Amino acid sequence: MSSNRDTGDDEVDRLLRQARWPKTRGDQAARLGDFWRRIRVARRRSRFVYGGLAMAASVLLVAGILAWPGLGTLSEPKVSRTNDSRPQPRPAPYPSPPAAHPETPRSQPPADGAVASRDPNLYERVILLKTAPKPARDYAAAKAANRDALVDELIDALAADAHADVDDRLARLPGDLSRCERLLWKMVRAGSAERRLGAARLLARIGTPRSLPLLTELASDPATHEAAVVGLGRLAGDANLARLAAVEPDVRLRRQLLETLLARQSPEAVGLFLGFVNEPRSRSDALAVLAEVKNPPADALLAYLESPQHTLRLSAALALSRVSDPAVVERLCESVWGIGRQEALIALLLSRSEKATGCLNEARGNLYLVASVQAAEQQLHSLQIPRGGNLP
Repeated sequence: MSSNRDTGDDEVDRLLRQARWPKTRGDQAARLGDFWRRIRVARRRSRFVYGGLAMAASVLLVAGILAWPGLGTLSEPKVSRTNDSRPQPRPAPYPSPPAAHPETPRSQPPADGAVASRDPNLYERVILLKTAPKPARDYAAAKAANRDALVDELIDALAADAHADVDDRLARLPGDLSRCERLLWKMVRAGSAERRLGAARLLARIGTPRSLPLLTELASDPATHEAAVVGLGRLAGDANLARLAAVEPDVRLRRQLLETLLARQSPEAVGLFLGFVNEPRSRSDALAVLAEVKNPPADALLAYLESPQHTLRLSAALALSRVSDPAVVERLCESVWGIGRQEALIALLLSRSEKATGCLNEARGNLYLVASVQAAEQQLHSLQIPRGGNLP
């Protein structure tokens, strides 16, 4: 039994010896000591820094408390002592209000029931400012009412005088007149025939594209047809304007629409205008408009002289023959040597300019151009163009 216990004790001793830490070397002990010394130094420094910060914070807190306004009034008042070193009685912090005399009469309201006035406080001032009428809104409303009254007066004037100058009267009206568009709609649809006509004439001048359906409706009414056509000519697109001119039975209005189309001077508008020049039924009206216009679209017409379509080249030549600007005739003389040679010669043959005559004389004496001049003359005779200008 004892032998077994001894054997077990030996085994335990053996295991304990194996689990023992190895002996520490000298360099390891030195590093460990170094480490703990640095930790102690860092702890001392942090305590010094934190202590200084805490002291500074305390000083600032005390200074702030002492400097806080009004704290001095809360402190106990100093007791002044006399020579006998006895404390004087402390004065009352707030003097007691004097008692009202029993015989003092109270103020009575006036006999007529009026209440004494006083100045409004801040809250009452804010309420008054919110409920006060806005001067700007009042001014705008008054201005709009004045403008409506002037428009109504203008409608009466246009209804009374069919030949009144609308543009001159519109120049006297202040503000944005397009805001009166809805008012004119109501007047056009309701009212006497004279007032409807006056409102239609005014709508044709100041209307926006929103009025196109109404103007189209008015164009079907003989009483307002002319006024509506003027408005449609101003607001319609190029294609719609050309369609209006094509179906317009009145020669004066048709020429007015063609003049409006030509005045836009865009390539699309000029191309549509040349369609009227190419059509024999409308050619005379289109050429008459071109002869009277002050600023013809010469650049667009000269560009159409080189168009791949023969009808557009010929129409451009007929149109350019009515332009008497010397600069345009000079460019036609230069175009004789270009792509649209024959069409440029046609324009010079129909032109009444002396410079065009000189250019044609030079072309007839040139072996390279004489055949083109004869071909241009034959083409004009085949089209039954009236003789004139330099055409023999």
